[in-house]
Amino acid sequence: MTVPSDLEIAQAAELLPILEIAKKLGLEEDEIDLYGKFKAKIDFERVLERLKDRPNGKYIDVTAITPTPLGEGKTVTSIGLTESLAKIGKNVVLTLREPSLGPVFGIKGGAAGGGYSQVVPMEDLNLHFTGDIHAVGAANNLLAAMIDTSILLGNPLKIDPMTISWRRVVDISDRALRDIVIGLGGRARWMIQHEDFGEARINAVADCWLPRCYEAAKVHPQGEQWRKYHDYREMFDKEKLDAVFVETTTHARALISIHAMQAGLDVYAEKPLTLTVEEGRVLVRAARRYKRVL
Repeated sequence: MTVPSDLEIAQAAELLPILEIAKKLGLEEDEIDLYGKFKAKIDFERVLERLKDRPNGKYIDVTAITPTPLGEGKTVTSIGLTESLAKIGKNVVLTLREPSLGPVFGIKGGAAGGGYSQVVPMEDLNLHFTGDIHAVGAANNLLAAMIDTSILLGNPLKIDPMTISWRRVVDISDRALRDIVIGLGGRARWMIQHEDFGEARINAVADCWLPRCYEAAKVHPQGEQWRKYHDYREMFDKEKLDAVFVETTTHARALISIHAMQAGLDVYAEKPLTLTVEEGRVLVRAARRYKRVL
């Protein structure tokens, strides 16, 4: 006997209209917000107010389950348990988290269960559902854009661009977006400019490999008084530097060099300085913009 796939099982299921399911749960029409024929949101505050005098039901929390090699874990167990309780006549409701597109298209896969222990419509649940995660992402990115625009239009709040910690988000595991440079084109280039600081007097060296830092401390003129930073940009702000030497094994020299020139520092970088022609153009524009030696 051939066992059908999760998708085949989900698409073969006969779905009940969500209004019919809501009626079985004892929900009133003004307590649900329809999203098509088979999905809806519940106005839980209105429901809790109506049922405030009713005794609380029992709550079962399914958690801390190590999944099998095929992935059966908390979700599959929770759905199967709910179906079993309903089968013996219990009035039961299952609550699950809303999946994001990252794990859905990653190793983990969908979040609607599997086999005959899954939630339908499975495709809607995994891909968009009621749009809540997309709305949160849009609101987050709107705030990021508002910060940038405020700085571009005179910076009335006196925000230091080098200290902005609010990040843009995307609901997909896209490796290409994990470490990027933005704001390099058009009027959006609101990077801070610094005045020239005269003749160079000090060489500064930063190394992200901690054992080598300890070795450097042994020969440092100030002995153990050296400082380490988890973000090299903090060093640009706090230390009195004249120049930066960039030598990395990750070929991430372009971004470090741009940040150094933004901070008013000359840069001496090990070759190859860039990996692409476009990176080279950006570096040249940055050197000209901030009048730095590269």
